[in-house]
Amino acid sequence: MLSITLGPVALPLAPLLLLAAIGLASWLAGRLAGPTHAAAAGNVVFGAGLSGLLAARFVHLALHFDLYLVSPLSTFDFRDGGWHGPAGMLAGVAWLAWRGWRSTPLRRPLAGGLLAGVLPWAAGTRALQAPSPDTTP
Repeated sequence: MLSITLGPVALPLAPLLLLAAIGLASWLAGRLAGPTHAAAAGNVVFGAGLSGLLAARFVHLALHFDLYLVSPLSTFDFRDGGWHGPAGMLAGVAWLAWRGWRSTPLRRPLAGGLLAGVLPWAAGTRALQAPSPDTTP
């Protein structure tokens, strides 16, 4: 896995990319909502990211229940990379749809924030998973 090293700490690029995409989506949703609804729109997008992360982890734990049953404390070890991306995406989109359904002024900002977060995240994830070119002669 690709990572950025800051002294003794190695930060993997995939989670950093996800956090950057959530931050960008939250910021853009706030900008699109205007001054009266900016904080609400940003918070809804942030909540969607959080609910997506939780759902992705819980689905991964459910799919690999037998492995985590052997060592129950390992369920809290997030370094294992155990996330189910499609479930997280579905949960985040469902959160945004539910909140957009309840608040008409937030519908367009939330849709814009969704696109602003998903497109760079998907492109970046695709780029990180691409095989590196062979540099040997």
